[in-house]
Amino acid sequence: MANNEPSDPGIPPGKSPSPKEPVLVSKIRNAVILPDGTKKEPLGSGVITGVLGVGGMANVYEIWNAQLEVARAVKLLHPNYTEETRQRFQTEIKITAKLHHRNIIEIHAVGHWNGLPYIEMERITGETLEKILEKRGALPIDVCTSIGIMIGRALLYAHNQEYVIYGTTYHGVIHRDLKPSNIMVSDGGIVKLMDFGIARPADASIHTTDGAILGTMQYLSPEQLDGKEPDIRTDIYSLGTILYELLTGVKAFPEHNISKLMLSKIKNDFKSLDLFDAGIPFRLRRLIHRCMTFDRDKRIPDAQGFLTEIGKIHRSISGYSPEQVLKQFLVDDGSERIIVATRRRLPKRALIAGGIMAILSFGIWVGERSIKRRGAEGHQPLTSVAEPSQRQEIVPENEPATSIEAPEKEKMEKRADKAGVKQPPHPAVPTVESNKKKVTALMPRSLVEQLQERYGTTDLLTIFTGEVQRRHYQHALKVFDSL
Repeated sequence: MANNEPSDPGIPPGKSPSPKEPVLVSKIRNAVILPDGTKKEPLGSGVITGVLGVGGMANVYEIWNAQLEVARAVKLLHPNYTEETRQRFQTEIKITAKLHHRNIIEIHAVGHWNGLPYIEMERITGETLEKILEKRGALPIDVCTSIGIMIGRALLYAHNQEYVIYGTTYHGVIHRDLKPSNIMVSDGGIVKLMDFGIARPADASIHTTDGAILGTMQYLSPEQLDGKEPDIRTDIYSLGTILYELLTGVKAFPEHNISKLMLSKIKNDFKSLDLFDAGIPFRLRRLIHRCMTFDRDKRIPDAQGFLTEIGKIHRSISGYSPEQVLKQFLVDDGSERIIVATRRRLPKRALIAGGIMAILSFGIWVGERSIKRRGAEGHQPLTSVAEPSQRQEIVPENEPATSIEAPEKEKMEKRADKAGVKQPPHPAVPTVESNKKKVTALMPRSLVEQLQERYGTTDLLTIFTGEVQRRHYQHALKVFDSL
């Protein structure tokens, strides 16, 4: 591979480098001052019109090609690059130049500026996914599935692409460094992957701990941190972590302390999506959890499997294409950044204990009522579980509804006859059918609805906890059944 590498542009052609010359070349390179974007200096096929980004390895400039009347982006390597950095940059050039897909950034040309290598590529009018997350936080579910579909399409193409590098034929390109800062979203609603082939398991955040590397670590797969050879499932894992962040507005591994982050990554210890109160469909939660499974043999096996499942989920929640959904979302300017709250959940032991207590109490209550009914001559009419002011008496079907006991009523009628008082006609006695209608009309709301109003929340877990604490086990059991 080394024999096929191009010579360092700082070494004069036709001359073999001596041990002292690399030091001289390094000094010459370090003396180069990178453009600041304020002057229209020539670069690539045009002139510099601005700075798009500054990174640890390279700067990205916007240039204007007057002949084609198009804007393009140029990625220029820093003067203090190492040999390893240069090889990674050359690998990125060779790999990306062979990938031609709607969701992968297009390479137009390569060259050198004052001895520094550069890549000239298409200029995307838009923002990185990282910037969108910083401004918007959690994104709508259909927007998340739309972004996931377009990333999945790019990975499906790349993972099945054959290409030749340094005289060797390879099948499949593994991105290895998939993260929001490497994903562009155009104003037209198109997702574009960038920076193919530059990250490897050994150099993607294990030996250094600066801010850029730390950001990369949060999306790396467990096998990359363990020094194992990555495969296409490595990209699937990283895609899962990105979708996790899109849906919740927080990283799956949010730790900023390097030791804690390493520990949580090695254990793959992240908060389940089931704990977030975001209305995420079950199938989508299951898909992301499968992508982020520690054992890669149990993950979604490839991009095709991912696309098939997320495509079904997207169609179940939206009738629009991913591009239409994303474009409309970008037009609607969000007013504030959204962070999804997590639900308060009881520990499993407490939940099980509460359920058992509720069931036992319910059984005791049913038994006591059965005994009372068998031992008593009559029973009081049943009442609803509503508040006292809302309770309505239910009239038994076999008894007419009367307001005065029969004996008292007869005495009053006889007294009236003796006194010559004419009695008004008796009001019609309500029938069983009319009583049923009256009872139906006055029936209170369900227990769960009443409890939701009483507690001022629709969170059934909160209501269940409160009823258990108040020893209202019958109510708690009803709420538990609703859960």
